[in-house]
Amino acid sequence: MIAENHDFVVIAADVAKTLKTMGHPDRLLVLCYLSEGELGAGELADRSVLSFSALSQHLAMMRKSGLIQTRREGQNIYYSIKDPSILKILKALKETYCNNLY
Repeated sequence: MIAENHDFVVIAADVAKTLKTMGHPDRLLVLCYLSEGELGAGELADRSVLSFSALSQHLAMMRKSGLIQTRREGQNIYYSIKDPSILKILKALKETYCNNLY
């Protein structure tokens, strides 16, 4: 039972870290954009109201946290969601909060 409790504590800490990273409005929007599929840095910048510098900082944080991954093609960098569980969370959030927007 104690080992099982320890597992829950570790999982809870990991989930809280993920949700904290997702919890910033700008990062959440970027994740919503990426939930539709891979996007280049320029495409993300066009969709975002952030400066390229601020966007870059948010992308770096999400990459470091394991939420997103990058792929380089020539001089272009493409971003996508790395963890499939993020897509499930985003789907639940969209269904709960954004249904009336579609």
